[in-house]
Amino acid sequence: MAAKGSRDDQRALRDTRGADSGWAARQVPTIVVPDATMVDEVTAAIAALGGRAITRVAAEPVRAAADAASTGTVGVLVADEGAARELPSLATHDPRRMVALVARPLASHEDVVVARDVGVTIVTGCGAFAAALTLLAHGVERPWLASFAGLGGHDQARLAGIEGGGAEGRFVRQGPHIALARRGKTMSPAIPLGDAESVLEAVLALRDAAAAERVSAADELFVENADASLEVLFGPARALSDPASKAALAPYGLPFPTEIMCSSPSAAASAASKVGFPARVALASPDLRFTEHPDLAIDGLRHASGARDAYRELLLRAELLSPEARVLGATVSRSAVVTARLAVRARVHRAGFVVADIAFADEHGRAARDATTLMLPASPAMVRRALDRLAGAPLLARIEEPLRDLLVRVGAFVRDRSREVSEVWLEPVVRLADGRAEVWGARVVVGDVFARALGD
Repeated sequence: MAAKGSRDDQRALRDTRGADSGWAARQVPTIVVPDATMVDEVTAAIAALGGRAITRVAAEPVRAAADAASTGTVGVLVADEGAARELPSLATHDPRRMVALVARPLASHEDVVVARDVGVTIVTGCGAFAAALTLLAHGVERPWLASFAGLGGHDQARLAGIEGGGAEGRFVRQGPHIALARRGKTMSPAIPLGDAESVLEAVLALRDAAAAERVSAADELFVENADASLEVLFGPARALSDPASKAALAPYGLPFPTEIMCSSPSAAASAASKVGFPARVALASPDLRFTEHPDLAIDGLRHASGARDAYRELLLRAELLSPEARVLGATVSRSAVVTARLAVRARVHRAGFVVADIAFADEHGRAARDATTLMLPASPAMVRRALDRLAGAPLLARIEEPLRDLLVRVGAFVRDRSREVSEVWLEPVVRLADGRAEVWGARVVVGDVFARALGD
């Protein structure tokens, strides 16, 4: 909670009235800013549209905005990374009544992205901020469905991206402003919203917020034998090997390929004959991972003798890379045609819920740092929107349902084992030619909970 009554954290409650005194008291939004010098700019933007707002200055603006959520529409200025980190906490309130004006350098911050996913309206322009608050204050629920019948061709072109249709009235030109004439409100004046650029940003941000879905507890995964993972996790803080990580995750039903753990060249040859050819042999080591050293996995083996030789070759490569590395052997599985490779990192967000960082795991994706963040659990639509934020999204068609199932499962594991586990890496998560998703590599990072428990 923000401190009360201090000069450093002045609560400047200011009722800024515009030309339209018809705004009812229940419609007046509250705007929270971190610095008193920002008050005039935001209130002037609201006043220019004929509206008014109650402004409040708070050192912790997002927390103050959450406190004000019960009063109706709330706007908050996010000017630094500290405030951005707090934005996802608004998910516990009614995020669809909240608009955040985020400094442009913070627009792609992972916490801003997560806040957008849970339904907070995010804008980066002061004009868009005023337009979005004005629309919410007037109870306009779906402004993206207003028609362009009252606009000229130039204005219509500038609002490209808004669906239109007429269900929420029509946009009209009103002097310097684009305004919204409400459907069935013939006796009410059109609502001024500002210039076309601001209106477009505000309307699209409101549309994105409305599209956000809150996944209920009924949609979460609950595993009866979840405690079976504890036997694998017990011990000091460490990163588990790939086989141990998969064993810990096994009760949650993640889509792992059929693998056979081998401790000798002859066992690898026999295992390859069992899984079928072409086969794949990958080193099993808690210290050397094939995701970091691609040459520690050999694919496309067509004979048992090839699997035997591959086992020997992998142990030799491991010895050259790190003579002191612990090597458990190698896993043998069936080769598969892969159409995309992703890396998923699941962890507990500081706000208390689980999030997944999703990135491309191929060489080009890593170089481009093509990544996004998603709150878990997630619906297929939420997964699709997250994937669409990736530059390589066209490569991921029809993967949202299998990926969503995988994310729900790893998210449930992190939720249930949050005391013991700090994060889980799944890399690569591959999309197969038949549309399925499989987890080829896993790394569960165990914290120091057991050591602390023994110390107590």
